Amino acid sequence: VIPVVLAALLLPTAKGQRLPATPFVLGSAFAGFFALGPYMITRSPEVEPDGDLPWVVRSINSRVCAASILTFLVAIAFTSQLYTVTDWGAETTKFAVLFSSSKFVAVSCADLFLLCSTAAFLAGEDATERGLGHASSN
Repeated sequence: VIPVVLAALLLPTAKGQRLPATPFVLGSAFAGFFALGPYMITRSPEVEPDGDLPWVVRSINSRVCAASILTFLVAIAFTSQLYTVTDWGAETTKFAVLFSSSKFVAVSCADLFLLCSTAAFLAGEDATERGLGHASSN
C-alpha cells in the first residue's frame, strides 16, 4: 500500500528531478526506505508537476486507485482480525518482546516508520501544489 501511495506522490514531479523516480519507487516495494532514501536525498521539491503525465501516473493518481487503496486498508483490519483484540496491553507486551528479540522486526518497523513519514511529508507538498494548503489569515 505504501509504495502505491509514494508512487502517486512522487511520480507526477519526477520529470525534472536529477534521478528517475520509477526505479526507486519500485525498489521501495521490495527494500523499503533503503531503496527510496537515495532518491529522496537528491530530490528537489521545487519541481512543478508535468501537465502531460503518462497514463500509469494518471491512473495511480485517480479516484479509482484511491478508493482501491482505502478498500485494501479497511480489508487489512478485518483479515488480520485486528478488531477481535480485547486486551491491547497484552498484545502490546507481546509485540515489545518480539521487537526486542528480532532484528528483522525492529528494522521492518523502523523502515515502515520512515516510509510513512516520507508519505506524510510528500502529502503536505502535494496539498500545497494543489492549492489545498492553509489559507492565509488576512
